Amino acid sequence: MRVVTDECSDVFKRVWEDAFAEFENRTGASVTLECGAEGQSIQERIIQLIQSGNPPELFPTSVTQSTQLQNQGTLAPMTDLVETVTDRLGMPHERSFLKRDGEHYTIPFFAIPYLQWYREDIAESKPDSWENMVSWMEEASNSDEVTDATLLPWSTHYCSELVAQCFLRSNGANMATRNDDGEVVVSIDQGENRERWIEMLEFRKRLQPYTGPGSDIGCEERINALHTESSAHTTYGGARPKIQSIERDRDFHQHIRAEPIPGPDGPGEFFGVIKSICSFEGSNTDMAKTFLDRFIFQPEY
Repeated sequence: MRVVTDECSDVFKRVWEDAFAEFENRTGASVTLECGAEGQSIQERIIQLIQSGNPPELFPTSVTQSTQLQNQGTLAPMTDLVETVTDRLGMPHERSFLKRDGEHYTIPFFAIPYLQWYREDIAESKPDSWENMVSWMEEASNSDEVTDATLLPWSTHYCSELVAQCFLRSNGANMATRNDDGEVVVSIDQGENRERWIEMLEFRKRLQPYTGPGSDIGCEERINALHTESSAHTTYGGARPKIQSIERDRDFHQHIRAEPIPGPDGPGEFFGVIKSICSFEGSNTDMAKTFLDRFIFQPEY
């Protein structure tokens, strides 16, 4: 059984390795863990494995990525395991699932908040509102300890899309809504949503002089921004920017702080990323389900 994941911090590796060792001893199966970088590179690896006819049994990923894969017809149904999970543990939020035509294609794994991470030793102010964020960036840009104040470029990567959604939601807008028939429709260009979108774009324009360049900036660059001292501020879903600094024994790691993505007047509506686990058509999905049935319900994991 092969598991491809971008959750490869030292802590996650220990969890995976302990779970795999127990599963191998109990079943005689052989489990391979393949780690990849967060974002585009791991997507390319998954596509490569699918096209070669050797898809992995398990792939922890975001709802966005799993939806794209299901639209391509590559995911295997996981409905029976989902029913087992919800019978034992209860029903999580409906957004934790990817369900199409009565079939479930993902198993909820965990949810992480999308946050801004910054060094409090670089600037004395706090980026907890739009105006305060601009002031913080201006102050941080005068520091000799980092290359740029922040890493917030516009790019085509999905991490950049998530940041835009965070600022948009914190300004009280939605990118999509459901119509009377229950269908999801794009609403960003309509009424108040359009006004809030323009406000957010104007705000992001004010931040551009302080951000590092890069139209191809992805999640990995955001994760590494602080410990490499390329910037004093970054955004990411989870704590990896600080964890990377701790693991590399950066002397400033104790000064790294987290804040919600702010709205105009303070912390906005909470926005998070849901991670789920999926399996692929053409892989040993039965073995994957057997592993997950054990993995999910053991308290040590």
